[in-house]
Parts: sequence; C-alpha cells; structure tokens
Amino acid sequence: MALAYESDNIANEKYNPASAPHSAREVYRALGKVTVGDPLVENDLVGLVVLPANCIPTDIKLICDELTEAGTDIVFDVGILNAAKTDLVPNSLLIEGSIMCQANGGVQDMNRDQCVFEVATWLAEATCPGINEEKIIAMKITTPATTEKAGNVHAIVDYRSAENGV
Repeated sequence: MALAYESDNIANEKYNPASAPHSAREVYRALGKVTVGDPLVENDLVGLVVLPANCIPTDIKLICDELTEAGTDIVFDVGILNAAKTDLVPNSLLIEGSIMCQANGGVQDMNRDQCVFEVATWLAEATCPGINEEKIIAMKITTPATTEKAGNVHAIVDYRSAENGV
C-alpha cells in the first residue's frame, strides 16, 4: 500500500525543512497535521513528520479527532516508514495498537520503545532508510473503521542527533 496521506510537515518540507541538531544531546521537535477524509482501509499509510538525516526519534504524542461513527473501530500503529514507502520498518514502532481515534478522539503517547531504545535493530532492517537519509514517521491502519468520519491527526515528534551512529 502506498502512502495515502501526507501531513503538512511532509508536503511543505521544501518551505520549512526539518532542523538537524547541531550538538549531541539536543532534542528538537517536529509538528505535523494531516486531514483524512476518504475512508482509510487496512494497511493505508499516513505520513506524519519528516526526521532529518542522522536523527532518531525520542518521543511521540498524537492528538486525533474522532475518525469513526459511534460503535465502529479504527486501530493503527506508528513507526518509521520503509525506504520504498510501502510499509513500516520492522521493529521501529513508537505506538502499537492505538484506538485513540475512536469515541471522541483523544491523545496517544508513545506506548512502544523499540524505535527509541533499539535503534540499531530497526536500522539494520533491509527495508530501512539509511541513517544518513531522511526518515518519515508514519501511521499504518491495521483495522479500518466500518464507518469513517473526516478529521485531523496532529503529530508531535521529538528527535535527537544520532551519536556514534545511533
């Protein structure tokens, strides 16, 4: 499945490129907003924010409108988009199994630490963009809504420079 939606952070990157940290241990923040309107189907990918080359995520928070009609489900994961932009990189999850876009929407904090604490593992995956390449944090729909509503997803992603490769 190809990238179905892109946030304003990704679509307008040429006007406001992501900032790369200049010193070790500096943490930067990327903000993205994407509006989804068409029904999201299983395995749809939604691009949230761009991470500069040589950077890795340290935290994420999503704020989402309700994207379903009452009584229907929508479930998604969030991680690093693979180099082909067709799936998430294995072992790169920041959020897994979130249902926060149901029942009035809400806020979802990072609930998986693979992407933050096991950097060498996901970077070693054959499908992963190289450490010297930009990366996209993306949402992958694992269970689509039976009846979807249009709405916004806001992403707040903190990241840092990779030190000594990770």
